[in-house]
Amino acid sequence: MTTVLAVLIALAIAVVGTLVGYLLRGATTPARSSAPAADRRPQRTARRTADTGQPQPPPRPAPVPPSVPQPTPGTVDDRLVQSLIGVYDTTAEDSVRGYIAQQLAGSGIRPVQVQPGSPFTPDSQRCIATEVVAETGAGIVLRTERPGWQGPSGPLRLPDVVVSAERS
Repeated sequence: MTTVLAVLIALAIAVVGTLVGYLLRGATTPARSSAPAADRRPQRTARRTADTGQPQPPPRPAPVPPSVPQPTPGTVDDRLVQSLIGVYDTTAEDSVRGYIAQQLAGSGIRPVQVQPGSPFTPDSQRCIATEVVAETGAGIVLRTERPGWQGPSGPLRLPDVVVSAERS
């Protein structure tokens, strides 16, 4: 008798499982059907509008936003600016330097050259070397080795200058 009871319970579980699967999938065929899963889904048909009776296309999903925020028109990418400044520094071609300076000027970025003979100011210039010169006193800019760059919101890089020093 226990074997018969176990078989009946197993059969009841199988029937209930089949019915639950059938209802949850919303299919027209039983869950144990050999039909592919795509065929068991109800087909989406074009909806009809109430006033004209004309078919209406199914709604389109909203576009997925990009994972990386894109710059808006008019913004400057700092990495690109630093790369262009690096190219400006490493090229010897005046035409390339002029073109890069022109393109950066369109974004409000301009090169900063320090005039020789002007006093050295550590807050706006970077001293990379000193030289002893008899004709000038200490603390005078002798030449600019690498120009600085000024952006719309402030300095991007200070100019590298050589400064006169006293004889020690």
